[in-house]
Amino acid sequence: MTVGETVRLSKPVVSRRRGDTCVGFTLIELMVVIAIIGILAAVAIPGYQSFIDKGKAAETAASMVEVQSKLEIYFAQHNSMPDSLAALGVSLKDEWGNDFIYLPIEGHPENLPYARVSKNFAVLNEDYDLWSPGKDGASQKAIESEAGQDDIIRANNGSYFGLAKNF
Repeated sequence: MTVGETVRLSKPVVSRRRGDTCVGFTLIELMVVIAIIGILAAVAIPGYQSFIDKGKAAETAASMVEVQSKLEIYFAQHNSMPDSLAALGVSLKDEWGNDFIYLPIEGHPENLPYARVSKNFAVLNEDYDLWSPGKDGASQKAIESEAGQDDIIRANNGSYFGLAKNF
């Protein structure tokens, strides 16, 4: 190295020019791409979330069918329904982490005022109520109430399992 010689410490950055023409994206082009991605996300995310919620509701309904089977086995062995689901000895949570709610009705007339009802105030089940409070974790006696719409219910003495709003 001699005095006055320029020292180059690294390789030169790739030129953004090819001859006299600029290569790359303009700010406008980048903003258009970001806007398109935002629009696609705004449309896709709610649909995806709805798909996930439907899947969780179906899984919860399937779990409730299993709980019903365990309750029937308990009834066959003890000739009565248990006072609580704890007697079954299994973990009983829905897909959102909420506990299943169980209310024995048959043989427990004191529970009849607390039984779930439909829009014409007919009791959903005669033997026992079993439901999940659903995504919002809240529930009310009437399934048509706002808090009851997303509940996953057992109705017609076990012939229906699904969302309360679809019953």
